[in-house]
Order: sequence, then structure tokens, then C-alpha cells
Amino acid sequence: MIKQLLKNIIFFWLDCFFPGLGGRAVILMYHSVGDSGAFFSVKENNFRWQLAYLKRKKYKIIKLSELIKKIKSQEDVSNTVCLTFDDGFRDNYGIVLPLLKQYAFPATIFVATNFVGGQIKNSEGITLPCLSREQIREMAQSGLVEFMPHTQSHCLLDEVSLAEGCREIDQSRDFLEKLTGAKADIFCYPKGHYNPEIDQYLKKNDWRGAVLVKEGLVGKDSDLFRLKRNSIDSTTSAWQFRAKTSEAIDVYNKFKK
Repeated sequence: MIKQLLKNIIFFWLDCFFPGLGGRAVILMYHSVGDSGAFFSVKENNFRWQLAYLKRKKYKIIKLSELIKKIKSQEDVSNTVCLTFDDGFRDNYGIVLPLLKQYAFPATIFVATNFVGGQIKNSEGITLPCLSREQIREMAQSGLVEFMPHTQSHCLLDEVSLAEGCREIDQSRDFLEKLTGAKADIFCYPKGHYNPEIDQYLKKNDWRGAVLVKEGLVGKDSDLFRLKRNSIDSTTSAWQFRAKTSEAIDVYNKFKK
């Protein structure tokens, strides 16, 4: 409690001095939205407030694929936000999609494909249902959501062989491309775990980029295969969210060091 209060105070002051993105972009990392009680689940009312805040700030909300295209071509990415969701939970369809439609905000969902139509038990022992094939198709056809690979089994890529890791990566891409009829060539490292061999494999095998879980902003100078994302979870207060969508997050990370 004290740690959270202190963090809120720090973010409050940082946001006062660094209220915007300063010519850079931010990728937000969500998982679940709802009342599951999981650490990574954001309550629906909080998520609604966050989307409303982004709209008030007049940020440009774009798909991750579009941001990567802009970075690659050295285009302006200032005041740009990407909404990403990891794992492929069913509430992304029931709760998130209607709100994306309401605000006309696009999003990118990274799917651990072995769990499609099933469920995932997280590290807290909480079980959450996952998207079905039909829900993924419907969301993709809406034009607001793109689906990208997150391996098949959500394996940690620094704990499996290179051959196993590459198989998991490629088969998850094949699954999604056949299901949606769209390219699925941006990768999300499960829990941010990767190694140099996997990094090189992606770069040499027709992938456009990859995202981590390390926090910070991104810009024209960012490594497309190690893109930073700011985590939004059940503990993210309004002041923390404001800071994670501004230059304040980079100042905070330097302060922590």
C-alpha cells in the first residue's frame, strides 16, 4: 500500500512536468479486462476511463503493424498509442471489442494458439476462458483488430531448444494466418523471454518486428524486434496510467536506476 502511494505521488509530479509523449509513441500491454480477480485483469470501468482519457488527449490510436511501418519508414510517430493484448482471453471479445467499436480504436491481440477455444490457468491459479476460432474471425473481420502470434503453448523461449522455439513461433503464425486470412508477422515474446538466436531467427525469416514487456516509449530509433511496452494491470492507478502514456515513464525508469 505504501509503495503504491509513493509511486502515485512520483507519477503525479512527473506527469505535471512531462504531460505528453514528446514526439514518441507508446505501446500499451493489456491481458484481460473484467472481474476475474487476476493481477493482470483491468476492471471494465477502469478500462473505459483509460480509453476516454486517450480520446481526451487526442492521441492517435493505431494498430501495431501500422506503427512498425511508420518506424521502418522513419515517419512521424508523435502522439501515437498502440493497444495490445496478450494471450487471447475471451473477455477481449465480450468486453474489449464493444468498447473498441464505441471509440473506433484499433488493437492488436497476441494469441497463444494452443489455447484457442479452451482456457488458461495463470500463475495465481485463476482460470480464464480464451477466444474461440469464430470470435477471432469476427474480430478480425471488424477491421479493428489484428491477430499476431504468441507461440502455441506460451513457452518461455529461453528455456526450450532453438528448434522447439522456432516450431512454436512458426506454427502459431500459420494457425492465425489460415484462420484470419491476414498476415501475422509481428511476434510477442511470452513474458518477454527471448535469446539472441530467436531474435536473429525472426529477423531472417520474414517477420516485421517483435515486442517485449520492458517499459518505455518507442520512436524512430527503436529496435523493431525489441519494442518496449508499458504494462496496464489491476494495480495501475489513474496517475500511473497518465504517466505510462507520457514522457514521464522514461523519466521514472531513469530515476529507478
